[in-house]
Formats: sequence, C-alpha cells, structure tokens
Amino acid sequence: MAANDYDPEGGHTREEAEAAFEALFKELHGDDDFEDDGALGSYGAFVYKMYVGEGRKPDEETARELCEEILAATDFLRAEGTTREDRVACAALANIAGVDIEALAKEASTA
Repeated sequence: MAANDYDPEGGHTREEAEAAFEALFKELHGDDDFEDDGALGSYGAFVYKMYVGEGRKPDEETARELCEEILAATDFLRAEGTTREDRVACAALANIAGVDIEALAKEASTA
C-alpha cells in the first residue's frame, strides 16, 4: 500500500495503518529496511501514531500543535534522541497542517 493511497478517515485496520506509517517513512526517507525499533519518540509523535493506529487524522490545528511539540521536544529535529518516528510524524503533521517544517521551526525559534 502506498502512503498516498492511505485514507486516515476510511476506517482501516491497525495493520493497514501501520503499513501506511511504514510506507510514509519509506516515501520520505527511501529506507527499504524500515524496522520499528520500538522507540516512542516525542509525545507529539506518540499521539500522531495513536491517530494512525486508529485510522484517524488530526485536524489542521491539532496537526500544527503536534508538529510544534515535536519540534520543541527534539530541538528542531536535531537532538540526539530524535527518533525516526519523530521525523516521520513531524513531516506528516506538517503536511496535514499545510505548513513548512523549516518555516514553522524558524517561527518557533523567534517566539
């Protein structure tokens, strides 16, 4: 299943949601050897993964807030503890929110 074929509001099973998360990771990172290492990542990534696991999608405002939380928790994705889940969730949430990650990070760093 390609990430673009995933409809988070379509009532997919948990397995389909996990497959979509894996496909999105591969699409964003070209990693054919995706392995869920069990790292939860930031709170925002964890909450996003819960949405995906339930076959749901956050609204734009929630997506932006979760993206901002991931950026803050991971020092703008540069912290040593930043996980793959953080990066994938941040990219997906920015897409849902219709924002650019770099612009959002710049905005947050000047606030």
